[in-house]
Amino acid sequence: MNEAITLLVEDANDKTQTLSCQRFAVMLQGKEVWIQLIEGQLFIGTDIAENDPEFTNLVLRPLATNLISIQLEKETAEPNANQFPEDENDHVSHSNCQCGQH
Repeated sequence: MNEAITLLVEDANDKTQTLSCQRFAVMLQGKEVWIQLIEGQLFIGTDIAENDPEFTNLVLRPLATNLISIQLEKETAEPNANQFPEDENDHVSHSNCQCGQH
């Protein structure tokens, strides 16, 4: 399940706004880089274009106070697939995912 993200946005006049959202995107080199929080893990990745053979997520996982794990996950794109799991039932478990289902 996606969790709400509190986003702080600062304009050129140093005025800060606080927004809440499920996910947000930043445009980088013509691609939307989406950021969302799923089960306490921050997923950073691009949406899958129609002919993309694979997609990449950068996953940040909290380990302990002041420590995080960063892992680059590349997966084969499937037609009509969404790279962000909607809930824990959509998670594809693998040996390095640290999900605790092994």
